[in-house]
Amino acid sequence: MDSHCKGPFSVLIVTLLSVLFCIPAGAEEAADLSAQNQATTAPAPDPAPQSAPTSDDDKWHFVIAPYLWFPGISGNVGALGHDASVHASPTDVLGYFNFGIMGAVEARRNRLIVPVDFMWVRLGDNKSVPETDLDQTSLNVKVTESVLTPKVGFRFADTERWKADALFGIRYWHLGQNITLNPSGLGVSPSANWVDFNLGMRVAAAVTPKVGITAFADEGAGGSRLDYQAGGFLGYKIKPTIALLLGWRYLYVDYKDRSAKGFIFDVHQSGPMLGLTWDVK
Repeated sequence: MDSHCKGPFSVLIVTLLSVLFCIPAGAEEAADLSAQNQATTAPAPDPAPQSAPTSDDDKWHFVIAPYLWFPGISGNVGALGHDASVHASPTDVLGYFNFGIMGAVEARRNRLIVPVDFMWVRLGDNKSVPETDLDQTSLNVKVTESVLTPKVGFRFADTERWKADALFGIRYWHLGQNITLNPSGLGVSPSANWVDFNLGMRVAAAVTPKVGITAFADEGAGGSRLDYQAGGFLGYKIKPTIALLLGWRYLYVDYKDRSAKGFIFDVHQSGPMLGLTWDVK
């Protein structure tokens, strides 16, 4: 297994096991959860999952989860023969007022789960290192990406203390790059679109009636050579149907266009996320 494949599997295993090891600590308090503590959010279930029988009530349940993502970026980008190495930390991203907006909606009936996730992210690095234009001192790189991820899943474990979902879907990417060479001022603005198929898993555990922890991960390929993500959330219920979320997300994609366009986007993105879930039922 090469280094690209070891990465996603390691992240997935560590992330999910960290949640499972938290389950015993909250078991005694989680046993007192009421039927109002529903774990159906996308991508982070409500912090206090409810008991198993309510998952088979034959009704549709809906959850809306808007939140912000502030990712840093590192890796290689390029097009039309102009390649660069980029690096911008989450702190840099905040400094340049670049950010990501994510919104997710999930429908559930019995054990069937249909989450749909949309992400728009704007990233930038004004000190990228040229890899092909060696006569230039630096490159200004701006990346705008839109990612739509619809999935279908099955809740294969559903107890008072924890829940686990198996998920399958696609990730549609629309990516635009604006590359400006310094000091020549030459600029290119290519774009690309592709679709990756992915398999994933999500685990949620109740720590207390108001606090829960969720981990998620998926991996796939298709238009790209490799595409995977992992992350986790800590949720705090402020109302029976509303919970605040604080977490971290890591996303990697390795896309290379072998045509004359020569579009390259081989990057790691990671950073904190803030948001909430609203169970509209």
